[in-house]
Amino acid sequence: MTELNGKRVLVVDDDIAFGKSLVEALREAGAVAFGPALTTFHADCLLGRRRVDLALLDTRLYGKGSDEFAMELRARAIPVMFMSEPETSRPAGVLAQLPLLSKPLDAATVLAEVDSYLSQTRGSEALRLVHTEPSPRTENQQSPLHRLARCVAVSLERNAAL
Repeated sequence: MTELNGKRVLVVDDDIAFGKSLVEALREAGAVAFGPALTTFHADCLLGRRRVDLALLDTRLYGKGSDEFAMELRARAIPVMFMSEPETSRPAGVLAQLPLLSKPLDAATVLAEVDSYLSQTRGSEALRLVHTEPSPRTENQQSPLHRLARCVAVSLERNAAL
């Protein structure tokens, strides 16, 4: 039995053909694979409140870096493995310590690397990296529920001052 059996893996890559083949290979190996998500927004929607054992994340999505999304995943204690083109530079800072797979990749290599990484991170309490707080949201980016709670709090403060 492989370590991937029943593991939940999110695949985020803007190359849809590669992403689909990767998801298919993961599923054949027994993993529950989500995706491929083409953007970080799409990935966040797929993720929702699901528990995920690993995120396979392309370092560049449509020409933009995915470092911020990787930090958000790490803040949620989700292990991340990067995938990148050979000419793309390695993520900087605390993300530099995360595994990086160089494309082109074949399914067997990815499965072996994912299996190895998951066996290393299993039960690890050290998934969170230093300074992984997600960037604070502006008022326009906050959820409707958060804005409602803030309005109620402001109203209560005003009424208490009367």
